[in-house]
Amino acid sequence: MLRGRESAGDGMKIRSISLLLVALAWGCGDDDGTIEPDASTPVDAAMADSGTPDAGGEDAGDEDAGCIDSDLDGTCDEDDVCLNGPDSEDADSDGVPDACDLCAGEDDGMDGDADGLPDGCDCDASASRCVENATCEDGASGVTCTCDEGFSGDGTTACAAVDCGALEAPTNGSVDAATTTFGSTATYDCGSGFTLAGDPTRTCEASGVWSGSAPICSSVDCGTLGAPTNGTVNVPSTGFSSVAEYACNTGYLLEGSAMRTCQMSGSWSGAAPTCRLVDCGTLPPPVEGTVMTDRTTLGGTATYACNPGWMSMSPLTRTCQSSGAWSGSAPSCGPVDCGTLTAPANGNVGAASTTFGSLAVYSCNDGFTLVGSNMRECQSNGTWSGTSPTCAADVANCGAPPTATGATISTTMGNMEGSVATYSCGRGRRLLGGNRAICTAAGTWLGEPAECASIMTCACSSTFVDGERIRAVNAAPSGATGVAAGTLGRVDAATSNFEGRVLAEWDGWTGGHSGICTTATCGSCSTGGSNSWWTLCPDVESARLTCGCGGQFSPGDRVVALYDNPSGARNVLQGRRGTVVAGGTSTLPVLIQWDRWTDGHNGNCGASQCGTCTASATNNRWYTACELLGRAP
Repeated sequence: MLRGRESAGDGMKIRSISLLLVALAWGCGDDDGTIEPDASTPVDAAMADSGTPDAGGEDAGDEDAGCIDSDLDGTCDEDDVCLNGPDSEDADSDGVPDACDLCAGEDDGMDGDADGLPDGCDCDASASRCVENATCEDGASGVTCTCDEGFSGDGTTACAAVDCGALEAPTNGSVDAATTTFGSTATYDCGSGFTLAGDPTRTCEASGVWSGSAPICSSVDCGTLGAPTNGTVNVPSTGFSSVAEYACNTGYLLEGSAMRTCQMSGSWSGAAPTCRLVDCGTLPPPVEGTVMTDRTTLGGTATYACNPGWMSMSPLTRTCQSSGAWSGSAPSCGPVDCGTLTAPANGNVGAASTTFGSLAVYSCNDGFTLVGSNMRECQSNGTWSGTSPTCAADVANCGAPPTATGATISTTMGNMEGSVATYSCGRGRRLLGGNRAICTAAGTWLGEPAECASIMTCACSSTFVDGERIRAVNAAPSGATGVAAGTLGRVDAATSNFEGRVLAEWDGWTGGHSGICTTATCGSCSTGGSNSWWTLCPDVESARLTCGCGGQFSPGDRVVALYDNPSGARNVLQGRRGTVVAGGTSTLPVLIQWDRWTDGHNGNCGASQCGTCTASATNNRWYTACELLGRAP
């Protein structure tokens, strides 16, 4: 039988205790006043148990000597509440003997969070028993409160942070610590001229000791400095606030700061500068000019010059300065201006411009003949070439200008001396060679009639005309072995029935045939020597100088000077023959190589724009305006 108080609130606890007692009842006599079976006989003697607790043995077949009291608490084990201690001791007055308490010293019936553990031993319900900075632990004898690391006390009344104590400032320095308890930080600093050696901060640890060790303040010395290559450094001292000054040798430029200061950290501010050789660099030439330098380093001189016909608008020399920059600014070259011209009496003069290379053309009124050159050119020295012509009466009459097949002719002064005949080709024809002739004082026309060749529509998409100058695009065109790429020739005829070819007569070549005129379907095919070859259209191209004179000239064409000193070519008089070399600028569009003449230049190929220009060693070339040239035989 379970003794003790039992209530609705205690039900769960008592049920737990009852399970313990069932396990303990095996050692008790029955003591119930009934006859019990005996180990040696079927039943006990018909005598009730005495009911007195005793430590006697098992039934001997007689009346029981008593029940077992193994815990010696004066109660038979079968009636014990607890087998491990006296049932009568209940110090916490919770109705449960202390020997059976689940939480000693606490009421086992209090279980506010219903987790089966009395509140007195349950940190979940008893955490408030521990103060701040303490940790609660469950236990059979009640909760235990322990102060956290870095704190000291009993955990239930107080947990105070450990104190590491005050710190002493280093000599020539200071220490700053607002508090000295666990977790506090102390910061060290040094006075001016001293640097901190050691840890700048320390922390109060849980052991009550400051971390690390106290630093010291040592006097600042930034050490010596080396001079840069090709330079010097002046260091009066190496202590705190000292200033070092750098300088470079003559001809060298300092790159970087010229001054450094010794800092409190014990290091020099910034970085060491370097000494770079002063070099002002190359200079670009001005437009229409050149620049030459004796050297680009300090003291070097740059000298500018303008091309012939151009003049400088500012100083022509500059000097490389110690700053690494050239003095002044680059000059510009402007065109030379020869000024306006006065028309002769009974005549006129016209010029599109008065600057270098411009042409002035003179003409006389009807009934007057121009005496002298009708053309003057603005020269590089700023003067017009030659002298002004005059207009004299009673000039020569050259008669009607020569005619040309398919050409239309117009003249400036009819048939009188100085009149210019201009040829233009009709539809379906193309001009080959010069398109002008002039009536001379001798009463004859100078300049062959223009050749208006018919366009060969039977081949090459009407690209070529009969007699046109051509150039080989590829080496050995269409099998003409020995004809190099770029070789000049002339179209002799064409065909539409022979694989779209033209008959080409190649200059200076003898590896061909006589022309095989029987295959020609258009063009004037004449049997030649051994320089002819039928050539596919893609293997040839026109040699016309399309960059000047409207494509009327090709390299190799023969021309004649219609005026004295054409475009300033001194001593090239009217009637001088020459050969077309290449196309030039828009103002002087064609380069002529004059026969038996040495007062020119070597070709000035830099001014060419089309055609192949190779310098000449005889200085017999000159760029010439189209209107000053006629066609020569």
